[in-house]
Amino acid sequence: MHLSRLYIENYRSIQQLDLKFERGKNVIVGRNNSGKSNILKAIDLVLGEYSPTYNKSENITDNDFFCGQTNKPIFIWCEIDRETIQGGSLENINFTDVSKLAFYRLFLDSAKTIEHRVKISDFGRKDKFEIFQYTTEKGQATIDNNEIFKKWIGGKSYCKGWTFDKEFKDKSCFALAFIAFKNDGQIKKELVLLYRETKLHDWIIGFNCNLRNILIQSAVIPAFRDPKDQLRINNYSWFGKLLKAYVKSDSKELSDAFSTVKEVSDGLFKDLKNKISEKEIDIAFPNTTISFQFNPDTKQDIHKSTLIYVNDGFNSELKDKGAGIQSAVTISLYDFYVRNIIHTGSSLLAVEEPELYLHPHGRRIISNKLSRFVDGGKNQIIITTHTPEFLSTLNETQNIICVKKNEVASVAKNIYFNTPKRKQILIKRQNAE
Repeated sequence: MHLSRLYIENYRSIQQLDLKFERGKNVIVGRNNSGKSNILKAIDLVLGEYSPTYNKSENITDNDFFCGQTNKPIFIWCEIDRETIQGGSLENINFTDVSKLAFYRLFLDSAKTIEHRVKISDFGRKDKFEIFQYTTEKGQATIDNNEIFKKWIGGKSYCKGWTFDKEFKDKSCFALAFIAFKNDGQIKKELVLLYRETKLHDWIIGFNCNLRNILIQSAVIPAFRDPKDQLRINNYSWFGKLLKAYVKSDSKELSDAFSTVKEVSDGLFKDLKNKISEKEIDIAFPNTTISFQFNPDTKQDIHKSTLIYVNDGFNSELKDKGAGIQSAVTISLYDFYVRNIIHTGSSLLAVEEPELYLHPHGRRIISNKLSRFVDGGKNQIIITTHTPEFLSTLNETQNIICVKKNEVASVAKNIYFNTPKRKQILIKRQNAE
């Protein structure tokens, strides 16, 4: 899988933007304040980690609407293409993590009226709202009461055995459509999945976006590095899944070690425990005891206490190190995760200004790490950069996107250096600049 198209409308500095992305390496260049960061923010908004509180989080504010025009919706469309592998079969999708979920699809019968169809070709405003028309209570009732337009898919009993594997086995095109609009003083957001067999077919709507990290695993590293955000440890984040796969909660060695730590901590805090465990507390809260521990008590949560330390002459947590080492460690961990934990499918890594706070040798190291992550075109990277180190290469095919800002809005275009002759142009530093 790879992100093949990104369409943005009315988001931050972007009034309207339509970009093509390629497998492998995509480099976004442009002057400061041209809108490069907003492109990555839009990708993260749609393809980033999907938390259970996604709809409640304040990832959209009034300031995110182009020129503050809250009377117009923000619309972001991410199109994802499924690869054809050797033998002509489609790339495998592993639905294990979502096997117990379900969603309903809408049949887009060409004989029905336009109100029951989805046309994305021209991105007309009417069509954009039609994508989301069934998310209202009235629309929900329409679906629930009309079997013609729905079909349940997944692992629930009411899906009647029609699994994700069956539904998607012949589908090669996917898309995630996001819309945010202001209504009665509140910002409302919707995110839906669309898919189709080929580019010649109509889109099918599936109202459940828990599948987005199954279709393409994504990690977005912003310019302001913060390991606690990029390396969140929870059940839905890639880093949480990595640690859970490695930390065996039933390990006897680990259990014995924690028991020893508990004994030591009980001794250290004995005096403090006795002083605050007064008789009044016991009377008000009978059979209540207090203890101080250095580690989680439940075996299932052991991996959540993991901290990363880096010794560069001074041993301290990764969060206390510079942005350069934070980027290198995060990229290496994500690369390990996609190669050794999820195994199948393709992954997307987006990094904003990977050269930040790095000397030239450090930049080359990060550039090499990104090239290895691409893995011959299996995975996809998207970076924004101001340095020639990430452009001056003969060994890679790269899609270059040049972003500029006109009087009010960001505009962009794709520039290709795919032939040997064209690649030679970028070898000279001044050309790359």
